Amino acid sequence: MRTQGTSSEDQIRNHIYNNFLAPDPNRPRLLRSLVAPPYVRVTFNLDWDPLQFILQQDYPLPPEEAFGQIICLTGTWQEAQVSTIAEYMSEMWPITSKGLLTAVKQHLADPTTVSTCTILHNQTIQLRNWSLVEAQGPLGFVAEIGEQLGWLSSAMRSNPLSKGVVACSPSIKTVQIAEAGFQHDKSLAAHFNIHSDISVNQDISSADRGFCWANLFETLS
Repeated sequence: MRTQGTSSEDQIRNHIYNNFLAPDPNRPRLLRSLVAPPYVRVTFNLDWDPLQFILQQDYPLPPEEAFGQIICLTGTWQEAQVSTIAEYMSEMWPITSKGLLTAVKQHLADPTTVSTCTILHNQTIQLRNWSLVEAQGPLGFVAEIGEQLGWLSSAMRSNPLSKGVVACSPSIKTVQIAEAGFQHDKSLAAHFNIHSDISVNQDISSADRGFCWANLFETLS
């Protein structure tokens, strides 16, 4: 399994920004200007189960320890980067990734609890279960959490094929967005679904030039 590159992550970030900032008169009052609201709360629904994925791989470590060390391939069919989950997230999101990594590790260690991590006084991640993650804070923070969840949910996905390499790209859809009353003034709440789209390239072979990595990232029968 490999993950499509940063263009998919950019689409998620832009989608979140556009939904909060687009000047549409039919949307709530706070959404009618291009001024970012000071505080938002977003609920993300995802179709992933990282615990099941890790257990299927038979890593010789507890799930919460294996998580950050999982090797992923991110990029395009022509150019890709190999890194661990922890390395890639630290490189792409050096500040906000720490909170999400901590929350996921906590939930891997004990899936029966709600995992909460506060990065700054007004930036919070809450992982209720694998399909429901809530982020609260400034719009930029929440958008980055959406990017990371999209990448993670695509990277930590088993190959559905018995043999071969597939690419997995995240996509996002708005369910609801509305004004809401929190402890902050002018707050907004939104609900997004994040899905993973799988594509297959039947022509990939480790014998092809530039694809010596293929056998490392395919599922063998």
